Amino acid sequence: MRTPEGAPDYFITMVQDIAVRKRLEEERAQALERERAARGEAEATNARLRALQALTDTALSHLALDDLLGELLGRVTDVLGVDHVGICLLDEDGRTLTARAARGLGEEAVGRARAPVERGFFGRVAARRAPLVADTDALSDADFAGVPPILRERLRSHAAVPLLVEDGAAGQGAGGSPPSRLVGVLGVGSATPRRFTEADVQLLQLVGDRVATAVDRARLYAAEHDARQRAEAEAAHARASEARAAERAERLRTVLETMADGVAVYDAQGHHIQTNRAYRALVAAERLPGFEATTPAERGPLLDVRDAATGEPIPPERVPSARALRGEMVAGPDADLRVRAFDGRELEVHASAAPLRAADGDGHGEGRVVGAVVVARDMTERNRLAREREAARADELAAREASRRMEEFLAVAAHDLRTPLSAVVGYLDLAERQAERLAAATREEHPALAPAVESVRHRLEEADEGAARLARLLTLLFDSSAIRAGKLELHRAPCDLAALVGALVGEQRVAAPGRDIRLHLPAADGGPVPPLPVEVDADRLGQVLANYLTNALKYSPADRPVDVSLEAGDGWARVAVRDGGPGIPAAERGRVWELFHRAVGVEAQDTARGGAAGGSLGLGLSISKAIVEAHGGRVGVESAVGKGSTFWFALPVATGH
Repeated sequence: MRTPEGAPDYFITMVQDIAVRKRLEEERAQALERERAARGEAEATNARLRALQALTDTALSHLALDDLLGELLGRVTDVLGVDHVGICLLDEDGRTLTARAARGLGEEAVGRARAPVERGFFGRVAARRAPLVADTDALSDADFAGVPPILRERLRSHAAVPLLVEDGAAGQGAGGSPPSRLVGVLGVGSATPRRFTEADVQLLQLVGDRVATAVDRARLYAAEHDARQRAEAEAAHARASEARAAERAERLRTVLETMADGVAVYDAQGHHIQTNRAYRALVAAERLPGFEATTPAERGPLLDVRDAATGEPIPPERVPSARALRGEMVAGPDADLRVRAFDGRELEVHASAAPLRAADGDGHGEGRVVGAVVVARDMTERNRLAREREAARADELAAREASRRMEEFLAVAAHDLRTPLSAVVGYLDLAERQAERLAAATREEHPALAPAVESVRHRLEEADEGAARLARLLTLLFDSSAIRAGKLELHRAPCDLAALVGALVGEQRVAAPGRDIRLHLPAADGGPVPPLPVEVDADRLGQVLANYLTNALKYSPADRPVDVSLEAGDGWARVAVRDGGPGIPAAERGRVWELFHRAVGVEAQDTARGGAAGGSLGLGLSISKAIVEAHGGRVGVESAVGKGSTFWFALPVATGH
């Protein structure tokens, strides 16, 4: 309180006791805190109840086991708020736990982590069938048997409960309730130290009971599903089997109807059950009304069954169908028969037969004979052809023997005629020289006798040419016989093929002075002809080239040249002789190398060298081919009608040169 002068004069102090008010405010705050805590706990409880209900709903769903376990793990994590949850299921042997699902840590070990019952943390839970709670530090190495290492490293607290279901099929246990059956173990873990309370364990066990029920239901559902699928598969298999049986029956009927052999099926009394088209056509069944209904006694006399070898009648009890109905297998020579068809045809038939048996009591093995099947094959035409082939083969063998004897005769004749022919050629040569001297002397001393002597000399020259031609023919016959007997002799020696061809062409130019024979040899850049080394029998190779050139001169006009060419490349040397003759028709080209073959329609053009009657036996090209092939070479011909022909042979070039 202040006076007018401004200085304080008095102080007034009021004191009030607020202890009760403060206590009331604190009590009110505590009540509000308890209310908030209760509300939070109620909300957490409601959340757990919702998660538990969701877990229950999941457990009651019809999912595959692996899918169901994955869903359950997510629900368990929501209910308990842990870092790891895993489910191990008991194997069928009842002695091993295998990780089937995990959430959080250890998911990579699913399907691989295994722990035996009574060993390890999970094994102890399974053996005791009671929950177990522990910290990592309190567990030994044995407790982590079969557990992924990451769980031991990362988790600090563990809790596990057994998964049990009531086993109603085992009767009643203690207290009148059904005994429980172990399904597996449900385990959870926390990465931070956590004290799992009795309420947590009870909740975990409650969750475990639902998981166990879900697993058991899933297995039952899977078993039921598998059984249903098996039943459906078996029903489908039965339907398919029935359809296949019907299809096989239809296919068998189709096969029987399309078979070329006749097939007849009989019952136990010998009556027809089924016959195919071929069988009915074979016996001309349309000629006998009611054929299918005939009895064996009625059919036998009509078919007149006889033995194929002797022609003797076969008694009814020995026909193939009757023997098969007695359990015999009929095949081989016993099945060859002669029968008379209902239209009068005489048939030779191979009628094999076999019994049809019913299965024994257990569906296996052979039972009683219930029928027979006969397969009849018409052998009439085949046997006739076989007899004709046998006769033809006999004729062929006789022809071969005659040909062999002819070849032997020709070889012997050629060999035996060489000696007297050589003498004839020698005497003719001597007579020619003497006639030449006599003609010269006669022209000087007796001119009137000169024409007669000259005529004798010309006759000797013609005889000498005929003897030379005969000598060549004998040589060809002798070579042909040697080739066919495989006795062709070759005397090989290294030589220059270019020089050899040049020398042979020179000889032919001398022998045919009026013809133009052109030689084409490979030259090295305009220089001399390079050598072409080969290892051959020069005389035999000269025989080949002489044959080619002789034919070319004979079958081409005298005013047209004959070209001889030599080429080399890729390890081969090729000699070709080209003429300007009429050419060889396509149908004849492949046969020009055959023995004794002469091309039809190809006439000689140079009448001075033999004309159309040149005395050829068709041996030259065949012998030439054999000589070249004996050297490891090959021959060929290229021709076109009206454009001439080219005969060639190729030889391998000698190596190491």
